[in-house]
Amino acid sequence: MNNKGMTVVELIVSFSLTALVVALLLQLLISLNKLSNTSGIKTELLTKQSNIEKQLYDDLEFNNILDIKSENNKYILTLASGDTREIEIDNTNKKIIYNKKTYKFPNNTSITNLDVQNIIASSIDLGVDNAFIKISIDVSYPNVSGNYNINVILPYNNVTNVTYTVSSPSALNYCKSLTYNGREQTLTKTNGKGYTFSGNTQIDAGTYTITATLANGYKWDDDTTEPKTFDCSINKKTITVKATNQTKPYDTQALIADSTCSVTRGSLVQGHTLNCYSTGSQTTAGSSDKTLETVSVNNGADVTNNYNITKTNGTLTVNKADFMVNFISELTQTINTSMPTPFTYTSEQAGTVTVTKNGTNEGCIKTNISIPNTTISANTQSTILLQGTGTTTDTCGLDLIVTPTDPNYNTQTRHFTVDGIE
Repeated sequence: MNNKGMTVVELIVSFSLTALVVALLLQLLISLNKLSNTSGIKTELLTKQSNIEKQLYDDLEFNNILDIKSENNKYILTLASGDTREIEIDNTNKKIIYNKKTYKFPNNTSITNLDVQNIIASSIDLGVDNAFIKISIDVSYPNVSGNYNINVILPYNNVTNVTYTVSSPSALNYCKSLTYNGREQTLTKTNGKGYTFSGNTQIDAGTYTITATLANGYKWDDDTTEPKTFDCSINKKTITVKATNQTKPYDTQALIADSTCSVTRGSLVQGHTLNCYSTGSQTTAGSSDKTLETVSVNNGADVTNNYNITKTNGTLTVNKADFMVNFISELTQTINTSMPTPFTYTSEQAGTVTVTKNGTNEGCIKTNISIPNTTISANTQSTILLQGTGTTTDTCGLDLIVTPTDPNYNTQTRHFTVDGIE
């Protein structure tokens, strides 16, 4: 470099060094990215390998194999129980399928050479396993090192006349504690080794006979081979149903029990509805039972037998009714001290009449009250006579109380003062 700047040679050297550094960094990034991708693929391949081998061990470890057939990229294993298992590879779609479960591998995975070998020992010992099955599948991925092949070796006894002894199942050991829920339920726990259950899936509440059938090569601990049976149950669902209370004011018409009801304890299965029938009536003021006679549960069909129902009666209540007491005349400003001042009214109900003073003002004067007709008829004009005993214009408030003869009505109280009706 001189005082005038960089020379052409210096510029070329500088650009070359920069390009070299950029290229190295780019190569490093590409390598790191490949390393990350490779690590992810390795993890997925190892996980698939572990899961497949575990499923094969868990499913076939205690199952004698009677027959092995090979088809296109697929093997069919026939078990001593009569069940079959299929294992298949699909390299095009990168899949391994066993017993209808599919394991999907990353793209570019190579899945080849499915092989199932059944190797039987030359000498036979009826008390020990005398054969083994070997299942192998080659699995690899380009530029990813490691062993991802599927390799499973399982011993078993190939002698079909060997008999294993198993304990007889019982309700105590295998029945679940179930309550009706409207859906299909399995009454038993998992099948025991060497036998399967039938009749153990039910919906309705009740007691059911479960049958345990031995697989080939097994006998019960009592030296029999016939199917064993025991009973399991689905309990009824417990609910409490109450007739709905009914209330109305007295109107001379009877209050008749209707069909309304509700669950007050427990619950119905979703989608189920109640149908209730109750009896009872109440005409006069008072209460009586609304008797819940029958309850049924429906979901499009009658499912009442699946419930344990406790019935609770409701109540029919007729309340006393109110009636009108109508004032016809109003008081004048002052009550005459020399002659009674009349006050007239009517009542919708016959009954007895009382008038009480209702006032605490110091200036309140006593008033003479005369009720010519303490017993009144319905809708007939009646009179109260009021007479003052002094000259003060302030008078006490008064309460007019009508106690009806008919016990189905409430006693009515009306208040009035010298200024008129309140």
